[in-house]
Amino acid sequence: MIRTLLLTLRDELLRTRFVAALSVSAIAGALLALGTKELIPSRPNSPHLAGIAATTVVLLLLQAFAFDNFGSAARSSRAFTGLAAWLKSVLIAGAALLGIFVTGAASESPRITLIVWAYCAGFIGLIGTLWALLSITTGQRILALQIVLVLAVLANTALFWSRGPITAFSSLQGHWSQQLPEATMKLSPPLALAGAWHQEGGQENTREGSRFDIIRAPLTYDVWIGSYQTVPYPEVLPRSPSGAPFNPGLLLALLIWSMPLLLLTEVLNARRLRTSKNKPGR
Repeated sequence: MIRTLLLTLRDELLRTRFVAALSVSAIAGALLALGTKELIPSRPNSPHLAGIAATTVVLLLLQAFAFDNFGSAARSSRAFTGLAAWLKSVLIAGAALLGIFVTGAASESPRITLIVWAYCAGFIGLIGTLWALLSITTGQRILALQIVLVLAVLANTALFWSRGPITAFSSLQGHWSQQLPEATMKLSPPLALAGAWHQEGGQENTREGSRFDIIRAPLTYDVWIGSYQTVPYPEVLPRSPSGAPFNPGLLLALLIWSMPLLLLTEVLNARRLRTSKNKPGR
């Protein structure tokens, strides 16, 4: 089975088309960073607006690329093509983010670039895991991918539709009134990415109070939710405050939850394919 995995990864990653896509992604990332810097110049109180805009565009385009790869995997009769689709998406994201970083347009350290890359890997892994679980449950790989696509669209557009549910549950004194706003911030890629920039972005000489804040800044999420409703940023990196339970953070939780399940489901699918090929009459 390991040999099958290595052969699939070799065939998928060493294709001339994919190698060319890596180069195009790096160049496109650089051009995107330069373009956003011209359109959104840095300001004293928001020094990395161009970086936020560029990485958000990369994250949204990356999801389209990932769904295209998972779609090809769904139609394939080979094993481990889903894992290869995830790895290809992660490499494409890395190339685009590297292009953004080397231009210097985002004016950031490698730290935030690596954090954004880890989030891209974790979220694409989440998409792949949900697709694989639904595929095993329903037996319909194409249908499962379509369901996950609808869920991804809802997650990415949560900025626009989540106000009603959050406002409705805010009047209740219970578990959902606290968990729904936090879940929205964790599961909506643009909002989670903004949280990562808010907590970990900014140059070393940038004051904490000058970091861009999508919650309290004008014309952002605060307009939709209302200033009376608290929508906390999730912890991005692992934290272990003294006297408090260990918090794995958003990045580690995504990777720990999604990657083992994705690998497990790919192994189960590989066994199913091998069994179907060994059946008499095939």
